[in-house]
Amino acid sequence: MAKKKTEEEVVLDGPMSPEDKKRVMRAAIAALKKTHPGIVFDPTEQNKNINWISTGSAKLDMAISDQGGGLPRGRIVEVYGANSCGKTTQFILACANAQRQYPDQPVLYIDVEHSLNIEYAQKLGLDTHPDRWILVQPDSAEEALDILVKMSETGLFSVIVLDSIAGLISEKQWEKDAGEATMGIVAKLLSENIPKVASQAHKTDTLVLLVNQLRKSLSQYGAPEVTKGGEAVGYFASLRMKMRKTEVLMNGDDPYGQEIKIVLTKNKVGTPFREVTTNLFFGVGFDTVAETVDIAIKRGVIMQGGAWFTIAHEGLDEGKFQGKNSVVAHFREECEEYDKLKEILRNAN
Repeated sequence: MAKKKTEEEVVLDGPMSPEDKKRVMRAAIAALKKTHPGIVFDPTEQNKNINWISTGSAKLDMAISDQGGGLPRGRIVEVYGANSCGKTTQFILACANAQRQYPDQPVLYIDVEHSLNIEYAQKLGLDTHPDRWILVQPDSAEEALDILVKMSETGLFSVIVLDSIAGLISEKQWEKDAGEATMGIVAKLLSENIPKVASQAHKTDTLVLLVNQLRKSLSQYGAPEVTKGGEAVGYFASLRMKMRKTEVLMNGDDPYGQEIKIVLTKNKVGTPFREVTTNLFFGVGFDTVAETVDIAIKRGVIMQGGAWFTIAHEGLDEGKFQGKNSVVAHFREECEEYDKLKEILRNAN
């Protein structure tokens, strides 16, 4: 009786049967796992084991991933746009949500611009107790990136924010004489350090949030606007979001928020190029309940007929309401029903 070949006994020289080829492949993968543990990835597990942190916007969470989790831990996320479009507010909301979702891990905020309004951050829900939130204000790009690299290795933080890439100034730029050329120094520093951050963040399951700004392109070809700091950030980021303010919300003469448009210009954890338009309220953030109701109406979980809205979905208490505001008020009051609605929307994908 012929002895059955083991994976180690498969001979590589000469023609091999399909079964022998499979055995060789399995043996090679097993050997690779022994010599380099942790580097062999099972593609069937893609996105299954990602830990998520909510952006604070139900619409944006759903746009990023059909699982509706929000921002992916273990990845680099870049948000960029013009001045005063809500980039920093977006990241403060994400930090506050990270504190609630992962209370055993603090967040680290690298304030390169030395301009963070702590009182405003507290209004948005950020816990600024030293055990929950650490603020550092480096004086140079070298110092900021050194902190970013070293802290991403520790696994101590759920989120690390660098605000902003546009504010990075190298030591050489500080010390330069008038007229001395220093173009490209920060871009070089980023290209040297961002790959290290991407690798370490993945290993330690740390979400790295990078704020960036748009500038006019110096080239007459291609896009008229580009992000600052070269191409390294865009290359290694798993998610890139372009934010734009489309309208200022006014109550008489008093502004109380702004309508923003967010485009997912790169998305490795979901579908790219999705667009979200929503309202960002000053000192409050997003109206998550109203956004969830909008999603439910769009997906047919809540039926609209003229000014009337009907809830007749299995798993939810039936009801009929006049006006969308009445539906939103219902789910604000009925927390259990609101949780059921969110679960239905997540499972619908």
